[in-house]
Amino acid sequence: SQPSPPFIEDVEDDPDPTEINNEADASVGDSAMFLFEKRYDALHDPPVLANAFNGTCQMGQLLLRGYEQELANGKHLRDAYIYSASNGDAMFKGGSVAGSDPRMRLFDLDDDGYADVRPYEEPHLYYRADDEQRTLMSGQVLLRGLFGPEITTDAKSSGVDPVIVLHTADYKYDVLGSNWKDCPRLEDLEDDATSSDFFQKFNTSAEAQELYSIAAKLGKDFDRDDWIDCLMTTMCTDRPLPDKLNDYDGKNDQSAFQRFLDFATYASNYKLKHNNAAYAKLGMGPLWHEMMANIRPVAEETEKTAEDGGGVPPKLALFSGHDSTLQPLLASLGENVWDGKLWSPYASSLLIEIHKVSGDDPTFRGKTKYMFRIVYNGDAVTSRMDNCPNDSDLCDASVLIDL
Repeated sequence: SQPSPPFIEDVEDDPDPTEINNEADASVGDSAMFLFEKRYDALHDPPVLANAFNGTCQMGQLLLRGYEQELANGKHLRDAYIYSASNGDAMFKGGSVAGSDPRMRLFDLDDDGYADVRPYEEPHLYYRADDEQRTLMSGQVLLRGLFGPEITTDAKSSGVDPVIVLHTADYKYDVLGSNWKDCPRLEDLEDDATSSDFFQKFNTSAEAQELYSIAAKLGKDFDRDDWIDCLMTTMCTDRPLPDKLNDYDGKNDQSAFQRFLDFATYASNYKLKHNNAAYAKLGMGPLWHEMMANIRPVAEETEKTAEDGGGVPPKLALFSGHDSTLQPLLASLGENVWDGKLWSPYASSLLIEIHKVSGDDPTFRGKTKYMFRIVYNGDAVTSRMDNCPNDSDLCDASVLIDL
């Protein structure tokens, strides 16, 4: 239940304002609630202490364009996995994927078993994100696109806005990225990668020296670790670039803009691929444990362990993270799955599907009766994994479990 409103009138008029938890008088404050306008303008001198933004703007928050991308992601997922003929909400002409192929129906909302079920509630859905505004909202908007018709219908019929549980953790210690605070060994592995002869040769090449020289002239804050964020956020929000970098036309791979992107991408991702992806595998270990806690019980036809919360696994587990989540996850899947040369675009998605083999298929030679498929931004990458057939998008679930 929601907390009681402030005892504003109660405190002002009560002869004993020290009394607390006075539920009888809680309703008195209903008519006296008010809003605060929060202004980040207290520190203005010296200027170095002043806030970059006023109001409630946050550095790195989700923009309207990102909102639209995630809403589209949710609608794509609805098209692929949710069947609801009554809503008639297929995105594409010719019907939805789930509508044309019953095997893809993760949620068949026309089935009698879903008559009184809200698919966006637990245990059907598990929603996880780190405590960053853009990841929280990205997941929320995606779920709006995925379950929008059901949420709207349920809200109208009940008169109460539906609630979706969000699971998160203190950002400082969360594991949706490789976290040195949780595992100091990661720092050693990064040092091992960046001190290698190959990386040192790359980082002292003529190309590196020229780019570092240009960057130094653009400002002391234009550090290599910020090149991708600075360039892409500027380009994608249609703001002007410095003249020296304003030469990108989408065709010339030798433009200064593209050279900066390519160099920073390789430099940042090198540690993820180095030494058989040791950094990525260690850094993503805790997150893989969380994700597999929802996958392993399905493939092994058991309930979740007590350590993982027990009960039946969710039909859908949504993890909302960053490019620094996706890229090490991809690197940890095997040498050939991801080459690290392209940065994960905004609103990227990595889907792990679990399929049950139906009937007695004489051609099936797997260890379990379950298969998996991994789809990265619309492309199936399962066949690139070790121990998976190179002529099929599906692979035995035991390969994923044993990874």
